[in-house]
Parts: sequence; C-alpha cells; structure tokens
Amino acid sequence: QLDPESQAAWCNLAAAYNLVGRYEEAVDTYRQAAELGDLADPVLLGLADAHIHLDNFQQAVNVLEVLIRRSPSVTAYERLGYVKFKMRNFKPALFQYRKAIALAPDDTATLNGLGACLMTLYIQDGRSDTDMRDEALNAWRKSIRNNAQQPRIIDLLSRFSRI
Repeated sequence: QLDPESQAAWCNLAAAYNLVGRYEEAVDTYRQAAELGDLADPVLLGLADAHIHLDNFQQAVNVLEVLIRRSPSVTAYERLGYVKFKMRNFKPALFQYRKAIALAPDDTATLNGLGACLMTLYIQDGRSDTDMRDEALNAWRKSIRNNAQQPRIIDLLSRFSRI
C-alpha cells in the first residue's frame, strides 16, 4: 500500500501467497510484479511453482523455458522435467532430468525424477529394457544415500528391486 510501484514488494507478496498455498493469488501477484519489469530468476521459479500447483502445466513450461534460456540451472531443468512428466511427456521429461543431472549429479529431486521417468518408460516399453530399470534403481539408491528420509523412494526401491 505504501509503494504500489515496488516490484520487490509485489514479488515478496507473491512468494508469501505461494508459501501459504494461495496459488491463484500468487500467480496474479506475480503478474502484477511482472508489469513493473523483468522478474528475477528466483521469482520466475516461484511463478512456475504456483502454476504447477494449479495444474497449469503449459504455463509452467512457458515460464521455465524463459528461465532456462536466460539462466540455465539445475532447479529449472528439474522442474521442467517434473512438469513434462506430469504432462505424461516422458521422453522430453527424461531429457530435462538428464540436463539437470549433468549440472548436479547428486541433486536429490533430480535423481528421484530421473528414476521415476526411467521406470515409467521401462514399464511402458513392456519391461524389456533392463538397463533402463537398473538405471532407475541406481538413481533412487543414490538419492537415498544423499537423504535417507524418503519413505516413498524407499518403497519404490523395495517394490521394483524385486522385478
């Protein structure tokens, strides 16, 4: 209210809306901030995150592609892989996860996404490409070594290691 032209204030308000799960308001507030100038990279990630929570996957893709063109990062590639996965575009998702892994081979979120993508493709392909299955399991094992407190990944490892 004191300075409606303050992009930083709009960005902080949008981030606060994001944190409390008010994603539609976050998107609207990010848009207001964008009218005041280019958004910083962390702000674009916040906008993409709000779109992801609203299942606005194509809007999230658009934001993340702008961000990657401007400033490629592990987080941007991982998030783009996640969105492509949610859109059931598994091969493009795998491509994005591999780009993220190239930048940070130990990133837990990327390893988990990579494993999920590979395992999905393995299953869709009739469970014939055991190298794909093994790579998925190895990604999840590496993720667990990085952070043992991942019950979902432990469950997936347990389930698919028996195949």
